[in-house]
Amino acid sequence: LGLIKLLSKKLDFCEESAKVNKPCPLAAGEQFLYHSVDLPKEIPPGKYVVNVKVKNPPSGADEGKEVTCLIAKAQFGV
Repeated sequence: LGLIKLLSKKLDFCEESAKVNKPCPLAAGEQFLYHSVDLPKEIPPGKYVVNVKVKNPPSGADEGKEVTCLIAKAQFGV
């Protein structure tokens, strides 16, 4: 079986983190954030790999530089 991209979303990290009382800029050190997004009901049952990248905004000296990333496994309807 191969990899198939089912969903791609672009979100503003600072807008999303502010919704959970973590406004930008975040303090240095370890942070815990919980966030959920609505997913299409059409996603077929199965095991998936979730790849999230957080990048600097498209302006300034560090334009588009990756800040952090997350790779997770998810399971739907299995």
